[in-house]
Amino acid sequence: DLSNDSEFISQLERQQIEEYARGIALEEAKNEGKKLGIDEGEKLKQIEIAKKMLEDNVDIDFISKYSGLSINEINGLK
Repeated sequence: DLSNDSEFISQLERQQIEEYARGIALEEAKNEGKKLGIDEGEKLKQIEIAKKMLEDNVDIDFISKYSGLSINEINGLK
């Protein structure tokens, strides 16, 4: 009877703990991926806006203030 086999029970418990830990790790990875995707999308939008402002000859300090990009990042877009 397997329900009385302590080694079997221990192995089953270890497997359940490992599956639980993998589930948590997978969920954390998904959340991090979503966060990175959002962050990357926001950064691309900032760059797009800054490029349009540069085309209109807007002052770099002004672009930096409202786009959230650094002056060095904006200069790199030229």
